[in-house]
Amino acid sequence: MDPLSITASIITIVTLTGQLISLGYSYGAGVSGCPKELRDLSAELISFSTVLDAVRGVLDPTKNPTAGTHPTLIGNSLQTNLDECATQLKRFLLFLQKYQDPADGKVKKVVKRMMWPLKEQETKDWIARIEGYKSTFSLALSTDGLHLSRFISVNVLELKKDQEEERRVVIVGDKFQKTLNWLSPADRWRNYDAACMLRHPGTGGWLTERDGFKEWLQKDNSMLWIHGIPGCGKTILSSVIIDKIQDETEQTDTELIYYYFDFKEATKQTSRDLYGNLISQLLDHDGEVSPEVEKLYDDANGNPPNLDDLKVALTKLLATRPKTVIVIDALDECKDRSEIFDSLLKLHEPASGKVNLLITSRQEADIKWAFSGTPSIAIKPVDIKDDIKKFITAEMDRRPKLRRLPPHMKAEIMNALSIGADGMFRWVKHSLDRVARQRSNKAIRSTLNALSRNMDQTYERTLKNIPPEDATLAQRVLQWLVCSFRPLTLEELVEAIAVELGASTLDRTTLLNDPEDITDICAGLVSLGDDGKTVGLAHFSVKEYLISPHIMSSPIAAPFRIDLQETHILLAKRCLTYLSFEDFELGPTRDEAEFEQRVEDHPLLRYASQNWSLHALHYSPNRDDVEFLTLANGFLNPSAVGEHLLAWAQARHVEEAGVAGKWDGYLDCEVIKVLVKKEKQGIDALTRDPWALAGCECFGGGGSGGGRAVV
Repeated sequence: MDPLSITASIITIVTLTGQLISLGYSYGAGVSGCPKELRDLSAELISFSTVLDAVRGVLDPTKNPTAGTHPTLIGNSLQTNLDECATQLKRFLLFLQKYQDPADGKVKKVVKRMMWPLKEQETKDWIARIEGYKSTFSLALSTDGLHLSRFISVNVLELKKDQEEERRVVIVGDKFQKTLNWLSPADRWRNYDAACMLRHPGTGGWLTERDGFKEWLQKDNSMLWIHGIPGCGKTILSSVIIDKIQDETEQTDTELIYYYFDFKEATKQTSRDLYGNLISQLLDHDGEVSPEVEKLYDDANGNPPNLDDLKVALTKLLATRPKTVIVIDALDECKDRSEIFDSLLKLHEPASGKVNLLITSRQEADIKWAFSGTPSIAIKPVDIKDDIKKFITAEMDRRPKLRRLPPHMKAEIMNALSIGADGMFRWVKHSLDRVARQRSNKAIRSTLNALSRNMDQTYERTLKNIPPEDATLAQRVLQWLVCSFRPLTLEELVEAIAVELGASTLDRTTLLNDPEDITDICAGLVSLGDDGKTVGLAHFSVKEYLISPHIMSSPIAAPFRIDLQETHILLAKRCLTYLSFEDFELGPTRDEAEFEQRVEDHPLLRYASQNWSLHALHYSPNRDDVEFLTLANGFLNPSAVGEHLLAWAQARHVEEAGVAGKWDGYLDCEVIKVLVKKEKQGIDALTRDPWALAGCECFGGGGSGGGRAVV
């Protein structure tokens, strides 16, 4: 076989492999939150590409003088495999390109994340297939090496140089991703994806056709504030706005970045989260870190970014761009929004470049005052009346029990809910939930007559309908969902609500047989995420209701009232109880497989390991909670390091690193260094105060003064 022909086939495969690697990163392979199997596939493609380059080096006559003088074993045996490989890779590439963003595949213009279209097992099958091709070519290369040892020895230095360059590129790319994660660890697409899935076709158009909106979008350096009552669909509307902006700016140099504040996720609630995320999006579009941000990352030395530094960095980045549109949703859910009112208003000033800023929120007093004089659009009931009717129609078609109702009953439901909604999608959804549980037309009419437009009354009625035997379970569910630092999976929550203080192990006979019973028990107050795996409060207003003082005036609702400080300490105790179970008395696992099995058998382990200290930091020195002090100080006992503490450190490390392959890196944990390696200064500090390191990174304080919990 002519080496030139084989070389041409290899070049084709190399090109296809390169396109697949690039496409993999467009799908998010370089992002820590992407599916593990996608990252594995990208790594395997990179490895395969390296082998192909080596084979090409052996066969290409322009690089290897001996390639054209005799038939090689590679040439005799590989052509069939090369043809098959090229065919398979072409098929794979064409399949993935069907799902690629229409903007010529350019990541810079993409604001919608491309969702990986293959199932986990399908991706693993492709990994195995690529591994097979790589093994075949590697074997042929090593066999052919018997004929080409002189050529290989001459080029070994060049090969080492190429490998070193590849290693350097990997290191640079790794630092790029670490910098983005340092700026913002939050999944920047989840809220947008969820809103798009909840949105019904044809809704939201009333806003994007408004003259005020069109003027804002067309005019440079403009700002628009969109506000409305709780439950009126502002977050869904933001997804409509984002799609409209993307369509309008598709063929321009305008960049679109956006951010959703979210009461359900601790990494999406502060001004630092906002600025870090916006910067990370701009850098992600560029594909590289700016010198200013790289310096901030290096100088931080592992500590979280400084808000003032982020403000300056964002302004500088925006000034280098032709035009940027920024959409910020639910500003009222930002915990420290007073810190950024002034800087937000300055973003759309000419000094920051051409920036158009759109913000949605409730009409809170401080936000109203800060944005006084700013062009605004109020979401009024009359504006969304048609959208609410479309929503009701779609929901009745979606729910089997409602879909089977006779036309006259559907009309009654439509009439009652569209009139009673008063601009609140949230109220409509809650009412439909109640109506759908009725078993007769009479019961449906009775429910429609009893509906209240006041959400507090609606939530109170929901709590009243919880059976007495489920009340304790419901209380525990609501406690976890109000105070958790991230969305919990059903499996995590099932274990969490079963933890009994003082127990030495989890009584698995008390676990729910069907995890989705949680959503039935607390129907209307909690809901499953779009992935069907996570569970959270149905709406921000549910949390507001449960923590409000006036709930105590209702005998029905008072038992469900949540005191944030008390509940955080309660959850800290439950997490510590869990981590102290006999299940973990043997300490860290010996290998990765054993660790993965431990996590599979103990779903709450990851959450408890990462977040018990964050809950505990709400402890006040003025308290006298002996149970908590005993648990916390016993767990961190510097005079007798326990296996439970080491098991915690391992789980904590893997959760933070996000890489199971580093399961043994827990020994680098700061507290473990102090306790296990017996660093005298640290031991002395811990002897005086076992919580002296409570502000360090491994406790979630990140060195930013997280504060002591126990004194």
